[in-house]
Amino acid sequence: MKIFSDSFCNEYLFLQALNNFRFEMPYQNLDEIFSTKNNIKIEKFDENTWKIENSVLYRNNISGLMYSSSYVKDRGTISNLLNTNRKIYNLSQKVDAICYAEELLKKGNITVSPDDITSIFSFKNISDISQFEKAWNKLSKFNKISVEETASEDILKLFIIKGKLAAIYGVLPAFIIGDGLLSINELIEKQNKERMKNILYKNYKIKNTNNKISQNHIPEKGEIIKLKETTKISNGAILVDLTNFLKKNFSGLTDTFDNYLKDIDFLMLTCVSDDFNQGWNYKGFKVREIYQNKADFSEYLACATDLVQIKNQLSFFKDNENKKNKKNILSKSNIFNNSNLRSALQTDIIKEAAYRKGLRISHIEPTVISLEHEESNTQVVFNSGMTSKTKTFIREFTNDKFKSKSLLENYNINTPKGFKISIDFMEEAWEKAKTFNSPVVVKPLDGSGGAGVSTYISTLDDFKVAWNICREEKAKIVLVEECVSGNDYRIVVVDNKVCAVTQRIAAYIVGDGVNSISQLIELKAEHRKQNPFFSRKIFRPNAIMIHYLLQRGLHLDSIPKVNEKIQLLDAVNIGSGGESIDQTDNIHPDWINIAVNARKAVLGPYHVGLDLMAEDISKSPHKQKWSIIEVNTNPDLGLQIFPEKGFPRDIGMSLLDNIFGSINPNIKTYSYSVYGKVQGVGYRKWLKKICDLRSVTGNVQNSINNVHRVDIIIKGPEETLKNVIEQCYKGSQNAIVKKICFSQENMNTEFKEFTILN
Repeated sequence: MKIFSDSFCNEYLFLQALNNFRFEMPYQNLDEIFSTKNNIKIEKFDENTWKIENSVLYRNNISGLMYSSSYVKDRGTISNLLNTNRKIYNLSQKVDAICYAEELLKKGNITVSPDDITSIFSFKNISDISQFEKAWNKLSKFNKISVEETASEDILKLFIIKGKLAAIYGVLPAFIIGDGLLSINELIEKQNKERMKNILYKNYKIKNTNNKISQNHIPEKGEIIKLKETTKISNGAILVDLTNFLKKNFSGLTDTFDNYLKDIDFLMLTCVSDDFNQGWNYKGFKVREIYQNKADFSEYLACATDLVQIKNQLSFFKDNENKKNKKNILSKSNIFNNSNLRSALQTDIIKEAAYRKGLRISHIEPTVISLEHEESNTQVVFNSGMTSKTKTFIREFTNDKFKSKSLLENYNINTPKGFKISIDFMEEAWEKAKTFNSPVVVKPLDGSGGAGVSTYISTLDDFKVAWNICREEKAKIVLVEECVSGNDYRIVVVDNKVCAVTQRIAAYIVGDGVNSISQLIELKAEHRKQNPFFSRKIFRPNAIMIHYLLQRGLHLDSIPKVNEKIQLLDAVNIGSGGESIDQTDNIHPDWINIAVNARKAVLGPYHVGLDLMAEDISKSPHKQKWSIIEVNTNPDLGLQIFPEKGFPRDIGMSLLDNIFGSINPNIKTYSYSVYGKVQGVGYRKWLKKICDLRSVTGNVQNSINNVHRVDIIIKGPEETLKNVIEQCYKGSQNAIVKKICFSQENMNTEFKEFTILN
């Protein structure tokens, strides 16, 4: 009689593995495990955060990617293994769900359940629509409901670390094994005591079994009693180590992964199969869920019940090859000279650089793109301006300014004294702030773009105003720091390189003897619209600005004298009217190590923007006072490309050069004609914009002989030309493209730019 599985093969595997199963581990928490002597580099940052080699562990979750699993699910082999007949519906989509259920019922019985593979509330073997509707109504308390074919399947969890298959665990529902002496209740109590010896199961006791067998029943010796149907760990289910039984059967899976998947630190696949022994390349094997940023690390270690196993499990985090320490250097971004880029959006800046570099661009989501260079087999994903080489958790961690300060201090990097405190304790915060014996800065703990920041606070009245501004920003936690004087600089660090330096100037206006401060702000705001980066930042009076002016005996209606410069704020953020000056050529070399070490200190994001307060960036840090105020793991690249003064810096290309290395794109020239409604509809002007943005040269002209044709020659990187041609098929807004015909490729034509002829 089968107990755990409808499959004899899987049942036999489970029973074999249970011979060696035990709950007890030599250590009871992650601290004890990580403190063992081994050759794995483990660093603890705080009570919840560790770094294992180059992977970050937060509470029980390995840091993952910066976007949903949807992209991972589209990657080659995994997309083929996904259970394609399973669909998820919201409650409002009942009609669609019924249509799909009717389609599946033509093939056989179906299963309806919450969107959770392990749920006990599944309704299996539904054979008609009336049964489906009853099941749907009973599940209406859940947000999402899945509909799929009924199959005899068991659950398997595959743990993949840095592209290597590290462990294979089967999942069994709660059960007890009789000893001929104890009742079911007593056996449950005994197992719950054993569970306390395991870092995973100690949090999940067996309770509320609802078993039809009397709890006072005494099972025979060796008799297995299944207590629940659900395979949820929180409901008493266990993981059984099947690695030694199945590793050969699944060894080829990760070989099929592309470089992107192999780059993921910690990937957990929840799979189903009616025969585990058939491995992954079997029609009955399907991937049900993919976890790359919420995979419970304690699950991975749950089956490691001795020191040797634990060390072996941790060893998978070691990099495949020894990475040599790179020398920290100044690698100044080149001057950016594509005046056709008029967008300061992060994604547009990265795409513009990718076009010039000849990379293949794939859109995943509006702000998420994949860049790939096939010849070097290199691939990376950008979410806005942040690369997939920076893990999500690092971004989340550094968003907490206080945690960032702590990490910097661990590296002996200067940061302002400060503390964080609840928005509900203003009086207590003021008493503590007074102990600094200097003006303070008050700002939301997790704010960005300078929102809610008040500087040079030295009186209780000013402190109250600053506090209320944080409250208006809906801050729950406030950060209070000593105020560091000096000039404000943003240093962009990519890996081991300092690439750009921008000085930020606090908002100001210059009087003309006629207009008020308020009117001068309006005039300047209009002027700022000419700068693609500044135009995204609304410049207008706010509470902080009004308070700042009042402190100096001014108000918005005051009329400054001719050429009188009026500073409007102490804070220098661009969003409040600040300006920027490129200082890349002026940075003193002694700043390089400090900047790169600051990036490493905050868990090693691939690139960062460091906000530095210093007297003068052109002088050695050893001869002045300085402090790093904040660290941004997704810095606005537009700050460097669109400065108010100085050279625009090609920071997008600096990022891509560091990731992909020196690439000589395959330059091609294509000559082709586009047919349809393409004359008199702005097609040529539209195409020029397309090509100019992509740094593609060539020309376009209307055909003299055919009013339904335009003739085009384009030259540039092959991948970029493919993108241009793809756009040509779509055409401008009023165009209707019917076909494109290509003529022979011409490799000898040279163009300086893309021009419109005739």
